[in-house]
Amino acid sequence: MLYLHGGGFIGGSIDVADDPCRAVANGTGAIVVSAEYRLAQEATSQP
Repeated sequence: MLYLHGGGFIGGSIDVADDPCRAVANGTGAIVVSAEYRLAQEATSQP
């Protein structure tokens, strides 16, 4: 399962996703992958 934290690309963190991902993995036996990505304020735009 791929889990991407919510926040509309302006908030959220992979740290917040750890507990829910572990709960799903432990409860279902599924492999859960969570990804960290840059938020809008951290990214730079190119002209």
